[in-house]
Formats: sequence, C-alpha cells, structure tokens
Amino acid sequence: MTARPHNMKRILSIITIFLTAVFLTCGKESYIYQRLTRFSVKSGMSYNTVVDIQQDTSGTIWFATADGLNRFNGNDFTIYRHRHNDKSSIQSNNVHDLYIDSQKRLWVSTASGASYYQAETDNFKRLLIKDAVTVEWIMEASMNKYLISTRNASFLYDLATDTYKEIKLDNHPLTLYSGCRDGDKLIVCTRDRMIESLKFQDDSLVRNFQGIKLPKFGIVPFPIGDNKYYVGTKGNGLVLVDFRNGTVERLQTGDKHWLEIFSLCHDDDGKLWIGSSDGVIIMDHDRSIRRYEPGVIPDNNIRSLFKDSSGGIWIGTEYVGAMYWNKQRDKFKPYADDRFHMQDKIITTLNQDENGTFWVGTRNDGLYRFADGQKSVRHFPMDNIRTLYATKDGEKAYVGGEVLGLHEIDIESGRIRKLHSPLDIMCIIPADNGKLWLGTLIGLYLYDIGTDTPVKMDLKHSGPEKLTRILSLFMDKDKNLWIGAKESLSKYTITENNTLSDTNSPTSYRPSASHSRKTGKYGLEPWTDWSASTNRTRQESFRTPKASRTARYEASRKTARVTCGSVPMTACTDTPPPAAGSADSDMTTA
Repeated sequence: MTARPHNMKRILSIITIFLTAVFLTCGKESYIYQRLTRFSVKSGMSYNTVVDIQQDTSGTIWFATADGLNRFNGNDFTIYRHRHNDKSSIQSNNVHDLYIDSQKRLWVSTASGASYYQAETDNFKRLLIKDAVTVEWIMEASMNKYLISTRNASFLYDLATDTYKEIKLDNHPLTLYSGCRDGDKLIVCTRDRMIESLKFQDDSLVRNFQGIKLPKFGIVPFPIGDNKYYVGTKGNGLVLVDFRNGTVERLQTGDKHWLEIFSLCHDDDGKLWIGSSDGVIIMDHDRSIRRYEPGVIPDNNIRSLFKDSSGGIWIGTEYVGAMYWNKQRDKFKPYADDRFHMQDKIITTLNQDENGTFWVGTRNDGLYRFADGQKSVRHFPMDNIRTLYATKDGEKAYVGGEVLGLHEIDIESGRIRKLHSPLDIMCIIPADNGKLWLGTLIGLYLYDIGTDTPVKMDLKHSGPEKLTRILSLFMDKDKNLWIGAKESLSKYTITENNTLSDTNSPTSYRPSASHSRKTGKYGLEPWTDWSASTNRTRQESFRTPKASRTARYEASRKTARVTCGSVPMTACTDTPPPAAGSADSDMTTA
C-alpha cells in the first residue's frame, strides 16, 4: 500500500522528532562526561571519600576526606594528618566539614575536635572545648564568634578571648545536623527534624520565624531568597521550605522513593546542582530535571559539591575521589580544522603579529598563516619550527627552529630566504636598530638584519653554570632582557645599541632546586658574589628544575614573572642538548 503524501510527511516528522530527541538525550549525557577531570589516590589524594570542598583566597582547593585534609594547588596535593603529641596538627584524620569565615580563615571539623589553619606557620590551632569531641560543622555567628555543632550540644566560641559556652534555644540543648548563613540569618537543621531561622543577639540565638518540621533529617539547607530554602534531606529527596508561609513542599527529583541529598550548589547559569545518593542531578530554572545515568560519573554517591572562583564545579564522591567540571573547556573550538588540510596536529609555536595575523608552526607540516580570521590561509614548507617574529610593517617574518636555522619570509611574495645563523633557533624577539635577539642552543646572539650577521653575546654570568641552551626570551617595559635557559633564569639590563649595562652593585640569587609540595613553588635563595667587580654586568640569576617554564621570584618591593613564549609565543619544551661535535661556529649559510 502506498502512503499518501500528507501521511508520509507525518511519518517523516515523527522520525525526525524521535531522532532529535535521541541525539539531544545523548548530548545531555555527554555534556557532563566530556567536562570531567578526575582526582583520586592515584593523583596523590589521601583517600577517595571526599565529604566537603572549599577554596581559599589564594585559589587553593581544600578537600575533607575520611583520611586527612588535602590541599591542592593545581599541580599536586599536600596532605595534613593527625600526628600524635603534635598539638599543631589536626585532631583526627576523619574530617567532617570545612568552613571559610569572613576573615578568610579555614576551619576544620573532625571526629575529635575542631581547629583553624594558620597560613603563616602552615599548621593548625586547636580549639580546647570540653566535651566537643565529634564536631560536625562550624559556622560564623558574628565577628570572631562561631557556632560549633557536636553530636550532643552546640557551643559559642569566642576567638578573641579563646573562651566558649554552651548555647541553647528556649533553654533546651541545641543539637544541630547542618546549617548555613543567609545574610544575618542562621539557618539550621536540628536532630529532631526541625529547620529553624535564627539570628544572633546578645550572645544568644533567637527565632526569626517559628520552626518548621521536616519529613526527614535536613542534611543541607540552601538559601534561594525571600526566606525560602531548598533543603536536601536524608531519604525524602529535595524539599522547598517557605518560612513566611510555614510550608514544606517536596520537589520532584526522580522516581526513587528513597533519595538522600548531601550537597547543593548553583552554577554560573543559575542551575541547581544536587549531589545525591543517586548521582548528580541538575535542576533548571523551570524545575525541569536532568539526570545522569550510572556510568557517566564513576560513583553515584555524590557527597559534596563546590563551585570555585572560575565557575567550575568540584564533585566529591564516596568511593572514587573528586571530579572537576569546567564549562569553559567545551567553549574551545578548532581554529584550523580539516578544511585547511593540516596534516600535523603537533603545534610547536603560536604567534599573533601586530596586524592580528595568526601564525601556526608545526613539527612536520610546515608553517601556516591565518589572516582576516580564517578567510586567507597560506602555507610555507618548513618543519621543526620553534619560534617566529613578524615585523610591525607586516612585510617580513623571521622563523627559527631546530636544525632549521633562521629564515626570512617575504610575506607578500611568499619567498623564503635562508639566513646566516646558528642551527637551533629556539626564540626570537626584536632588538633596537633593526636587529633581533636570537636564543639558541649554543647561547645568545644579536642578529643584524641589514648585514645578515649574527654576533654571539658574552654573558657575564655570576651563577654556577654558563648560560648556553636558551629556550625563551622576554623584554620587559624597563628594557630588561629575561633569559630562560636550561641552566637557569637570568635578567640583564639592556642599554642603547643593544649593549649590556654596567652597574656598581650586581644582584644575584642562589640557585635552589628545592620544591615545596605545600606551596607549589621552587626555592630561590639570594646571595652576594663578593668577587664581582664594580663594573660588572648587572645580572640576576635564578634556578629552577625547568627554567623554560613559568618562573617566579620576589625581590625587595618588586615582583617579576617570566613566561615561556610571551613574546613571541614560543613552545615550552625540554629540548635536548646540541648533538656531539656541535660548536659555536655551527652555522647555516645562505
């Protein structure tokens, strides 16, 4: 039987809607999976059960686990554990809760007491509160006064006087399950399944509204404005509490009768993230729910959620550590996609010149020039590119690389000319008077474009090793030339005619290979070279295990930062030393 035309259209419409729904559903499931980064004991964490997460003012992420407090600086973890007879350590390895107060102080609640972190000494000050053994959580009540909740009672601790007292409500002991601040209001869930809106007045707690009975224990209250609160419960899912109306409404978060909500947070789009015993649930503004099936996140028991300062969401699990969701990650789009037929995905250098043109150097597929967005694309056949400098007038580009030497590109004609230079050019920046600074694997050169002549610079270096394998160069606004070499990081002051200035008091810094896992920084120790003559080149030297990468140092009343490839955007790599037999005279000639 042949279908009628309008019936055929209807069938096609149904198929289209069905396929669209399938693809949208798949998109939602992959939406969060593609943006997760996992951290666990394999990454350096002390334990895989993460019950709370906070971020301090330095950007450091803190994790409360069942086996110690973990501090993550973006690269590695520092673990703080209880140490016997050490009163400056945390009281227990079983950490329950983390809290950062208005003074940016980190408080730690454990199974054996509470303490706060002292950043100056990198240790902890314990609170000596009798009977306050198992501390569930801490919340700031007012300046220097803190509400401390334990299994059997609640205490008001005065930090200024280091004193405390038990605090009650209506002369009854106050046993709290959880709480949060909402402006000057303290919202607490009690162990008798009540939620209270309180305020701190004359060292006492008084009610703002009559307390409301919850269907189950309230694990986490979350303010949403106008005296309304989402409350995650122990078994009854998510409820909405309205203190003005005295009502409790259960919100639809799935089909399961039993649902435990451990944590709540908003993302930058205002969507509510719900950490539950059934995985991550996301509630939109219209209360529509998206649920991620088992397997999208390795563990469905989501114990903690936290939005960091960059808008990313940290997800603490029961068994597999922490996951990190970064919505910015998927905003990156391929710049040079398949329509440009790039054969090599290994990008060795990126550069944007004065005219806004992008240059992309590859290892085995030459050099690409993207002008006018992506409307104009040109390809230049040269490999192993490490660096590029394009002149301000947009007429010439100078390209260097490993075993490539220095080449000049006439941008209009596309003609490539090999120049007289060392073999391995790792970085190029402009110098005065139409010259170029060349960082090579056999030292620093000053190249004269007009005469096609490279001159090797004699670097008067007060460090223990001679500067040879130069991987990055940067000229700051004060005409200081920063040199990132395999051996060390150095700074030279450049004067007229590209000469190194003489000063009466050279300043140097003793190399230090020590690395602090607690700070994430490499040591730099100042020293005075008493043998230096008064007319010696002004030079400052630093040592890091990888000097070509970002290095930081602090001198008196000044801070400097050098980043590999700032001008131009040269690739940061650990380049092997020159092959045996190479010498300063190893040149490529036209």
